[in-house]
Amino acid sequence: RAVQGVQPQEQEGGGEQSRASSSSAAGAGDTSIDSRWAIYAIPRFWKAPVGWLIRLDEVPDETAMRAACRALVRRHAGLRARPYPSGGDEVVAQLCMSGAPILATLGSLLGRFGGDSEGFCARGAQALLRTWPQVVCGTPAGCGPQEDGSLRGEEVAHFEWHRLATEADLRHAAWMRARSRGFKVPASIGCLVLAGDGGAGGEGGAGASGATGKDVAYLHVAVNHAVTDAASIVPLVVDLLELHAAARKAAAPLPALAPGG
Repeated sequence: RAVQGVQPQEQEGGGEQSRASSSSAAGAGDTSIDSRWAIYAIPRFWKAPVGWLIRLDEVPDETAMRAACRALVRRHAGLRARPYPSGGDEVVAQLCMSGAPILATLGSLLGRFGGDSEGFCARGAQALLRTWPQVVCGTPAGCGPQEDGSLRGEEVAHFEWHRLATEADLRHAAWMRARSRGFKVPASIGCLVLAGDGGAGGEGGAGASGATGKDVAYLHVAVNHAVTDAASIVPLVVDLLELHAAARKAAAPLPALAPGG
């Protein structure tokens, strides 16, 4: 999956069910209801982005990429996750994360006296889950268009399109987007296009665009470390590029009918 953090637990009757609140479970089929999850994540990681810079085979379509980012946010709940609303929640979350491994260790040491359904550790784990602050994920539908017709930044993963003149500009833009001061929670996606003559007279000689003089596009994806890690890049980028291809195809004009067709 593209996002992590929702820890499944075994329920009576078998199968897995994520630790969502009962109100979210009741409205599982209602996309107008925010979902709530107890996740194992260090609170300060919300502002610590995990970033990737990937060279694309071709320059994408800006409008199609913006639509793809919107669809990606709708598809992945972790891209709609909001940080804890207060410092108190962050402190409680940190205490819960510190207590969880202690309970797991005690359960192993105490055996049936601590680990069975009526044991000390099992009861402690139930209390811990009830105490754990929950993270809110916005609805897939979002808040809808604003007064000027645009969508809120987080609903399109704060998508930005930049055309850059030199490789130095490219490196600086990617560096800033992967740092806390340039990162926008919960996710930031950008398309950085290096102009065809980019870097021709700068560092490294001919530059990343090579001798062809064609524009070269780089996809920069940054997601907060609370809900993602390095392994998440594969499903995220695969989804994004497939959604871009679908949006591009949908916008393409229909082929002309043959005479007499």
